[in-house]
Amino acid sequence: MEQKTKKILDKWALRKIKFLPPLESLNDSDFTFLYIMNNYMEEENVKFVNVSKLSELNQVSLPAISKQLNKLESEKLIKRTIDIFNRRNTKVSITEYGLKVLEIIYQEAKGGTKEC
Repeated sequence: MEQKTKKILDKWALRKIKFLPPLESLNDSDFTFLYIMNNYMEEENVKFVNVSKLSELNQVSLPAISKQLNKLESEKLIKRTIDIFNRRNTKVSITEYGLKVLEIIYQEAKGGTKEC
């Protein structure tokens, strides 16, 4: 995706517009990762997940999770922050933009588009 397009999408996401174009650089495993993370966060009523927990939930190694997180972070779908109480831990959260993308994907999977 072009840099100019990314900037426009980011501005639109911040303004909470009603439509977002699809993210062509993301694949099924990226969306599955976001889906699993979002479900866990909703079920546990938490705002972030540790990288080690993501590794466990997705049943993949820590290096594989890091690669996935790098990609999702570059697309502005997730945000990583260092735990201030234990600097060895990294907390991962889904951005507002990431939640909007998930919502659109859910609607498309249900067979219809709904204005958000």
